[in-house]
Amino acid sequence: MSAGLDVFRIIAPELVAIADVDVEAVLTVAARRHTPVAWGVVFADAMAEYAAHMLTLSPPGGASTLPSVAGPVTSRKAGGLAESYGAPSTSAATSGEAWLLRTSHGQAYIHLRDTRAEGAPTHLAP
Repeated sequence: MSAGLDVFRIIAPELVAIADVDVEAVLTVAARRHTPVAWGVVFADAMAEYAAHMLTLSPPGGASTLPSVAGPVTSRKAGGLAESYGAPSTSAATSGEAWLLRTSHGQAYIHLRDTRAEGAPTHLAP
């Protein structure tokens, strides 16, 4: 099992039914779309989130039957238990980000991208 597959299996346990060979193929595609140096130590995590996002939306063998992430709660009821959700907010998102906002894995990928350090300090002052 590759390191990328290990990370994938940890962050996406809901995708356990997808064969390792299919996950590895999508991890390879994800890695080709990114520059490892730009991601640094979170590269494997980011690629696992990106691959999980892709496989959630388009699993092998057909249309997605897996749940996408719901947006904010828009209404609730107590008697009879009903809850409604809106779409995740995409008003300020680019088209690429709107695509990523469709799943919790895409959102985690954005979080990794937006919170990683741009560069490590070269020295620390006393």
